[in-house]
Amino acid sequence: MAKRFIIFALALLAFIPSCAAKSDPLAYQNGVSRAECTLELDGAEYKVAITPGSALTVVEPGEIAGAVFSVSGGVYTVTAGETTRELPKSLIPLMEPILGAFSLPEADAKTSTSGDDVRTVKVSANGGDYEIKLAPDGAPSAISYTGAREFVMRAITLEGKEQK
Repeated sequence: MAKRFIIFALALLAFIPSCAAKSDPLAYQNGVSRAECTLELDGAEYKVAITPGSALTVVEPGEIAGAVFSVSGGVYTVTAGETTRELPKSLIPLMEPILGAFSLPEADAKTSTSGDDVRTVKVSANGGDYEIKLAPDGAPSAISYTGAREFVMRAITLEGKEQK
């Protein structure tokens, strides 16, 4: 009788859903204060530094290095040298997805794994669709966006992230 009970209990355990916490596919965003990457945009490449949700600084190429696109209080500006100008409203939908690429909403993230074990996360936000390829350690290896403007971020390094 005891043997039957143990077998029944083990079989029952197989039908109980796991209580383990779901892995957050966007966990790499937590604690990020700055991200550096190569931004492929309109057929050109730029090395940029992004402060999630607030600023993009061009690092390379040299002729535009130091230009800063930022948002504060809903006002978007571009600064080059000593000059700061408000970004035309028509350009805001083009900058917003770049500035928001490291502060995406977790609620709508959908994860899949391809045959080569690459995890891909898809999120609709900022007027378009992001696709994030995750490295085995959960860090983003590439972020692409399709919407008002298409871009790809590669060679991504994150700063300010708490070390595990």
